[in-house]
Amino acid sequence: MSNTEKEVDKNQYNPFESEEASKNYANADFLYKQSADHAVNFFNPFEQGCNKVLDLGAGTGVSSEALLATGLQDLTLIDPSASMLDKAKARLGENAKYIQSSAENFGDHFDHNVDVVYALNCFHLFHNLEAIVNQLSKSLKTMGRFIFNVSMPSFYFPDLNTEEFISLKANLEFYKSLSEFTGDNPLVKNTVDLFNKILAGDTEKIFDKKKLIDILFSVGILFDDYKEYYIVSNADGQKVIWDLVAVCLIENDLKRKEFFETVKVPAKMVFRQAYFSFKFNHNLANNDSN
Repeated sequence: MSNTEKEVDKNQYNPFESEEASKNYANADFLYKQSADHAVNFFNPFEQGCNKVLDLGAGTGVSSEALLATGLQDLTLIDPSASMLDKAKARLGENAKYIQSSAENFGDHFDHNVDVVYALNCFHLFHNLEAIVNQLSKSLKTMGRFIFNVSMPSFYFPDLNTEEFISLKANLEFYKSLSEFTGDNPLVKNTVDLFNKILAGDTEKIFDKKKLIDILFSVGILFDDYKEYYIVSNADGQKVIWDLVAVCLIENDLKRKEFFETVKVPAKMVFRQAYFSFKFNHNLANNDSN
């Protein structure tokens, strides 16, 4: 596909539309590649005989590159940001297809003909899970797979090791400092609240394995598989991730540099990701909607 299909409301705020933000996002490729490699280890679409695959929230194409490396021939990248998809097309060229769309609207491009939908490192950005399920219903074959990963603070792991705990505390301090520097941003405030709840053991309203399985089962998506993998970074790598967040809220380079002079990062950052595979049962989903 030579041109990117578009169906995005341009009045909708998208911090990654800017060239600077998407460039900074690409600087974090070394971390996102770890997630992508884990995703392929978790479920290799080529080895499983899957033909048509979607990379939902594909960003700059890191995960897509890993999927294509398995031998996959029919891959479509979906992302709301034209700037992100431009980076992905520069990386992958004509080896994939590209659709500019939000996660809440991509399904109209397909007709129950997709084997797997991957949604890597973006589940926490899905504000309307019911809308996502509706799009999965339009795109996936019966018993087609929906595969995604989640991590803290939108997901709770009950048995944090020492390195994870140190990394959690460092993330909390970063977001608290960012909130103080930028003012009362709702997204940052919510992130601080989630980290605080995890540290306090108040996890009733935070996703864990059982809650996600139960929620998706209630809308006709059947649990298939689950594994956990670790992502590891050093201080410089973590600063790249944090700068990706900060550039969306502190546009001025000098002010952002001033902010980062106050930020402390551990020499090693470790966090865990939970990988889920679900199968979409159209009959069950249709019965539940009646």
